[in-house]
Amino acid sequence: MSRFGEVLDRHRRTRGLNRQQLADAAHLSAGYVGLLINGSKTTPSIEVVEALAVALKLDQDQTEELRGTLENLPRPLATSGRRSTVSQYAGIDPSLAGIVSVHATLPNGIVERHIGEAKERIRIQDTWIADPRRFTTAFLRASENGVHTQLLLLDPESPYAIQRSKDLQSQSESDVPEEVRETIKQCKYLHREGVLLEVKLYRSLPSIPQIICDGHMFIGFFLHGERSDFTYQLEIEGTDSALYTIFEQDFNRTWDTAIPVHLDNSDA
Repeated sequence: MSRFGEVLDRHRRTRGLNRQQLADAAHLSAGYVGLLINGSKTTPSIEVVEALAVALKLDQDQTEELRGTLENLPRPLATSGRRSTVSQYAGIDPSLAGIVSVHATLPNGIVERHIGEAKERIRIQDTWIADPRRFTTAFLRASENGVHTQLLLLDPESPYAIQRSKDLQSQSESDVPEEVRETIKQCKYLHREGVLLEVKLYRSLPSIPQIICDGHMFIGFFLHGERSDFTYQLEIEGTDSALYTIFEQDFNRTWDTAIPVHLDNSDA
C-alpha cells in the first residue's frame, strides 16, 4: 500500500465508509478507489484528490496531508471557468477551435450543471457511464424543459467490448460488458423516474467519448489502460466552432447506425 493509500484508507475507516460508499460519494468507481488504496494507481489527478477530500469531509489540514503524500501531483491545465490560450493544442486560432478549457479529468460538477440547464439537447457517447443515476436531478430538470437525452453505449456483446476490457486491465478491474449492462439497468431506472431518454448501442471501435449539452461539449480520450473520464477533457463552446462541428458529426453518424435499447423492458 502506498503512503497515499494508507492515508486515504485511514480517513475512510474513520468516517465509517466502505469502499463502495466512498466511491459513490466521490463519483468514482469502487474499483478505482480500490486501486488508489492498494497503491496500484498512485498518481490521481488533483480533481480526484479534491473529490475524495470532499467525500470524506476532510478539513484543510487533513486535505493537505492527503495531497502531500503524492509527488508531482497532476494539476489541471486550465482552471474551470477561465478561458485559456490553447492554440498550442489545436494548432489553430482558439476562437475557431472552440476550446475554452482543458481539465485533468471529467469535471462532474460542471457537467451536471450543464445537463440541468439544457434547453435543447443532451447527447452522450462513451463505452459506458459510471453511475448515471447520480445525475438524476439534472436529467429530470432537463426533461421538464422537454429535453431528450440521447445516450450511445458500446454494445456489450460486441468483440470491441472485450477488447476494451483487456485495454483497461493494467489500471482497473473494469469488465466492460458488465459495466455497459449496469449502465443500461440504471438508464431503465432513470426512464421510470421520468427522464426523457433514448439509448442506443454501437458495434464499432470506440471513437471519441463526448458529452453535448446544447452549445457546450466535453471531449475525452480512449487511452490504453485509462478510463475515458479519468483522462484529459477538452471543454468546447459554440455550435459554430470547428471542433464542435466535427465531433457532433461523429455522434450523428454513430447514432444513425446504432441499435435501440428498449427501456420499457424490465429485464436488466
